[in-house]
Amino acid sequence: MNLVIHVETRAEPFVYECRKPRVRIGKLRGNDVLIRGERYCARNQAALQLCDRNWYLEDLGNNTNMLLNGSRVPPDAPRRLEVGDQISVGDTIITIQRIDM
Repeated sequence: MNLVIHVETRAEPFVYECRKPRVRIGKLRGNDVLIRGERYCARNQAALQLCDRNWYLEDLGNNTNMLLNGSRVPPDAPRRLEVGDQISVGDTIITIQRIDM
């Protein structure tokens, strides 16, 4: 089950297709989705996790605020994702474009 996201960053927008069950987001090299030029993004900001045929957004417990559709995502409280959802990290917007079953 794949997840396709559109990432709108200060550097350059791009599309990423998540093909594995856990995808890490952050500004540290080694993350699957690398966010460059975003001062309010942590080295290891978040993870997108496939569980029971649903995708979830998980805050990895950093001190930066991350929003899902305008609401803060607290650590240890994963949120289920739907097509059209928007994840905000500073000025970076990640939009869930497609979920393939």
